[in-house]
Order: sequence, then C-alpha cells, then structure tokens
Amino acid sequence: MLAQKKQMKKLVLSLSLFIVAASVLATPPDSTTTKKKPAAAKDRVLIGGGFANWMNIPSGVNVKFAGSRGVDVAVLYDQPLGKSPISLALGIGFSAQNISSNAQFIKDSITGATSLVPYTDSIFSSIKRNKISTSYLTVPFELRFRSKPDKAYRRWNVAAGFKLGLLIQSHFKYEDSNVKTKSYPVDNLNLLNYGPTFRIGYGQVSLYGYYGLSSIFKNGKGPFISPFNFGIVLAPF
Repeated sequence: MLAQKKQMKKLVLSLSLFIVAASVLATPPDSTTTKKKPAAAKDRVLIGGGFANWMNIPSGVNVKFAGSRGVDVAVLYDQPLGKSPISLALGIGFSAQNISSNAQFIKDSITGATSLVPYTDSIFSSIKRNKISTSYLTVPFELRFRSKPDKAYRRWNVAAGFKLGLLIQSHFKYEDSNVKTKSYPVDNLNLLNYGPTFRIGYGQVSLYGYYGLSSIFKNGKGPFISPFNFGIVLAPF
C-alpha cells in the first residue's frame, strides 16, 4: 500500500511537471515585445570579381575578353557625415588581374625597354596560354550616398572614389603543345597603379568599374597602357 502511494505521488508530480512545461511552451510571446530591427549593410567589406582589360594597347595586340579576369577585396571604415545620407570610407584591400592576349613581351637588349609585339595568327593558333598576372596591395577611398532602407533593410547606394595600388607580385605564363613556362617578375612594370572607381547598386549587390590613370609600365620603359576593370561587388556587411 505504501509503495502504491509513492508511485501515485511520482505519477502526479510527473504529470504536474509535464503540464507546466507544456503550458510554458504553448504560451505565445508577449505581443508588446518589439523586435530589434537589423541594421542595413554599411559596405564595410567589398568582394568583387569581373573582367580586366587594357586601353591604348599597341596596334595588332588583342586582349582575350573571356580569358581576362580580375578580383578585388577590400575592408573599409565607413564614417557618416552627420545625419546626412552621405559618408566617407577609407580602407585597405587586395587586387589581382589576369590578362590573356596575343602579345609577346620583348625586352630590348640595349635600352632595356619592353615592347608588345603580336604573334602571327599561324603561331598564336597553337598557343594554349599566354597571359600576364599582377597583384596589388590597395588603398581604396569612397564618397558614398545611400537612400533610406526599405522594409527588407535594402537600399540604393552610389559610390565614387579613388584607388591606389602597390605592385606586390607579377608573373607571365606561356604554354603551347611543347613548352610550358612561368617567369617572374615581369620586367619594367610600374610599382604604383592608381585611378578613379565607381560603384552603384541595390542591397548587397553593386556594379563597379575602375580606370587606371597610370601606365602598367614604368615611364620610358614600355608603351603607355591603362588598365581597367568592371564587374560585380558583394557587400555582405
């Protein structure tokens, strides 16, 4: 009899705990509680990728559009100007470009200058790879305008800026049916690269462009060739 009473007490206690737990889980949240609105992205991190190309290239030299690409990554500090929709951003980043072309990079044995001479069509048809790769440590600056965020906390953003790059790596790759070579660094490249940037987008996705005001070659050591990039930028934060 005593054992039955103990079992009954355990059963009643277990049922009571179950009812209390169920009521707590079933109780809806307080309707007066307000959710904290997430902040709209401030474009602190920019991750971009797209196409790379050259302007003012020598006659006969052709850049392969599909085989020439660029990557840009940057971390910036965003400083709003009071309560206005305008802000300033300064940061540090990394940029890399691969340019595929039909050009031979020929260094003059007397002057030391580099010339770009196109391969003949018959020779170039047998070449599998002929590209120059460059990597830069960059310092980007942007003047930004942002609209008010919508209900999903997305907004229009426009940014005009300037980017300074310091060359940290360069190499040249060549491959045909018989030879495969990789040589570095590439002679006579300019250590500094700089020019204006532009970006426009909605939410976390933007279109961007960059045009180099400086030549890829040192002054007097090669043709004046201006690099430019365009593509898509993601701004997750």
